[in-house]
Amino acid sequence: MVFFSILATGVYRIIATQVSIVRAVEERVICPNLARAACYYARLENDSDQTAYDSLGELLAERELNLGHGKAVYTQIDEESKLNLNTCSEDSLARLPEMNINLAKKVLASELFPFELIEELLLVEGITPEIYAEIKDFITVFSNNKININTASAEVLIAVGIDEGLTGLIVEYRAGPDAKDGTEDDRVFETVPEVIDELRSYGSLSGAQEALLLSLESQGLLTVESKNFELKINTQILGKNALKYDIILDKDWIKQWREF
Repeated sequence: MVFFSILATGVYRIIATQVSIVRAVEERVICPNLARAACYYARLENDSDQTAYDSLGELLAERELNLGHGKAVYTQIDEESKLNLNTCSEDSLARLPEMNINLAKKVLASELFPFELIEELLLVEGITPEIYAEIKDFITVFSNNKININTASAEVLIAVGIDEGLTGLIVEYRAGPDAKDGTEDDRVFETVPEVIDELRSYGSLSGAQEALLLSLESQGLLTVESKNFELKINTQILGKNALKYDIILDKDWIKQWREF
């Protein structure tokens, strides 16, 4: 009996090892193809979009793509909702959480500039992991150097010089009656020139706030559409969670590929 117990244990370990190897091979082969398929369908959807604007509601909506025994679940994040490290001003960078003008000067004077990855900030003197964690969701190196007023966070709107009162009005307007981002009743600015009229009709704008919006518009710093997207993809094989991907793509193809 002891012999058969040992034999059974050995057989189990061999089978378990083989199953693990098969699983690993499946992930290495199937998951990248699922991610590529998600990129293809996301690009196809964006290309077929007939509107000249993009909103949080349409980008944050979760999509599912089923292919054989695999599935990809993905959402999109607008890179134009973030501050571009390589084109922003010192003042804008300094207004981000935990940043200041001295740190901003160090970043833009770094020998690493222009940055290829936002993680390179961690190599800049004074940018600690704690500071990086506070700002990483608000910065990019892949945008078209404009801020999408439909998708930018309050932190980014403040960074580009919009005061807290006007920022609150923009965020409240976009969220719609249910006060939640990414839902069906979200409001959207269809063009940059209509932003002032829409906000004036919705709330109260001061002369200084209108002048600020006009200045940002004249400088070409605002947009209502997205050109670059981050896809956050979760893959599954036979119903079990597999690899994850963060992929940056524009309306042509892939700019950055990360697998976890």
